[in-house]
Amino acid sequence: MIHTELKAVRQFQKRKIQVERELDDLKENLRNTERIHQETLRRLESRFFEEKHRLEQEAEKKIIMLAERAHHEAIVQLNDAGRNVFKENDYLQKALAYHLKETDALQKNSQKLQESHTLLLHQK
Repeated sequence: MIHTELKAVRQFQKRKIQVERELDDLKENLRNTERIHQETLRRLESRFFEEKHRLEQEAEKKIIMLAERAHHEAIVQLNDAGRNVFKENDYLQKALAYHLKETDALQKNSQKLQESHTLLLHQK
């Protein structure tokens, strides 16, 4: 009976050593997994911040480009408006010159008619 109990104790000790080894292996695997997880997490965070920075720079470049394009389009529109104003001014100057010439001709004609009228009145 003591022999059986001693055998059971030895088997228990062997099993205990085996379980402790398995536990140590599991702990080591857990530490390795945790280390790998932390490294992966650091890499992902690093990539995230790099991508965030890249996107911010890209957005800033697009904003600058759009502002420059809007500025250029505004200048083009102002140039078009300026040309239109210049053309209209030229047209109005020509129209004014024409009307002044017509007015002068009508005044001369009116003066001649007035003189003819006066002459006709004196001849009567």
